[in-house]
Amino acid sequence: MSTRAGRVKHRCLITRAQATLDDGEQWWRTLDLLLTEIIEHALENAGLRRIVYRSTNSRALWICRESDERVITLLTGFVTRGSLAGVFQTAGSRWACRMLYRAADAFLHDLISTRSPIDVRLVIRSVLEAAHRALGDHLPLPDCLPDHPGPALRETDQ
Repeated sequence: MSTRAGRVKHRCLITRAQATLDDGEQWWRTLDLLLTEIIEHALENAGLRRIVYRSTNSRALWICRESDERVITLLTGFVTRGSLAGVFQTAGSRWACRMLYRAADAFLHDLISTRSPIDVRLVIRSVLEAAHRALGDHLPLPDCLPDHPGPALRETDQ
């Protein structure tokens, strides 16, 4: 992967994340949409992720890490504002967001690495459930998930 292609892909994720947060008026719904965007981005770029994470190209890996940090920062700002509004409950937004993002990213990395079909709805539900629990929502998730344009099962060899 060229580092230019990596920057474009990661800029796209940051732009999508910022747009989701800017449009969000409902705290939990916006969080769900943002996490769904992150999951979708990872799955849409499964082949690229495999190349980057198996490479020894330190520049490409640095671009990915930089992008991750920017998304974590956006997520942390959102969760901090939600905590101040009394919606989210966490001892520390920065740590909670870093943990959630890194856990979801590692989970997706493991799934993508298998090259098996991925049940996208189950992945989204699992990540959202973990996020809701970590941020103080102990009610069951609704049966509906954020709008999801992709198939229920996604082949990751695209």
